[in-house]
Amino acid sequence: MARILVQSVVNPTTGAIVNSFSGASAGDTIEGVILRKRMCAAAYSYDVIDQSLAVANGNITSITVPTLYNKIRSSGATAAPGGIQTIPLTGLTASDGSSFVGQRVQLHGTTGSNLIPANATIAALPSATAVTLTMDADYTSDATTGYEILLAPQTILNAVLTIQSSNITKKNLTQDTDFTVVNNVITLATAYTGNDKITSITYKYIDAITANLVYDVPVYPSNTLGSATMDGSTIILWNQGMLAQAPECWATSGTVNSVIEALITDA
Repeated sequence: MARILVQSVVNPTTGAIVNSFSGASAGDTIEGVILRKRMCAAAYSYDVIDQSLAVANGNITSITVPTLYNKIRSSGATAAPGGIQTIPLTGLTASDGSSFVGQRVQLHGTTGSNLIPANATIAALPSATAVTLTMDADYTSDATTGYEILLAPQTILNAVLTIQSSNITKKNLTQDTDFTVVNNVITLATAYTGNDKITSITYKYIDAITANLVYDVPVYPSNTLGSATMDGSTIILWNQGMLAQAPECWATSGTVNSVIEALITDA
């Protein structure tokens, strides 16, 4: 008997979970399925409440939301990547690497000036010390000691922008009505004018780190004969239906729904 673990990736925009498996051999028989004791319809959203924004005096039409950056890894390279690049990293381990596939990131120089960040998506982690990035644009920097790959804020949702200045009475602006957001840049429909600005934002974002998912919907499988335990995981034994027929795997990899945690085969 062999257990095939299911790998999960969270869509950073919608919170949808995509689960996949690999490692089966064509012709293997599926003997059982390990279900999660609880499932999750989507990744939890986290509120960022009254985050202060630094806004210059005068007429302003765009504001950059302070990043929620966490430096996930620091590279020793000095290249200015563009297009699709595989970049060496330090400090990355195989166990945490899969959580970052699909994540939006930004590149920043660690030193120097003229550090113009570029957005990218982590497309793959080909090894424990490298990451493949799909770049939105070339990264420009005169840094001499490398750059950092930083986790960018997730999609800003349901944002409320509170503004106040020397000639604007305190008021709230709402996303998609009074302003739009692309990545972490706010574009205002009407210019924000005056001096001595006091500005904050409240918004939600989706945490796309799979390990941070909170499974909150109990799973009560019906149509079952019972259960067994393997390596601390509960295997559901089906009374009837597809799994009761012990089907053979027709492929060595594929996708599964969000309830399944692992597959048991006769390999």
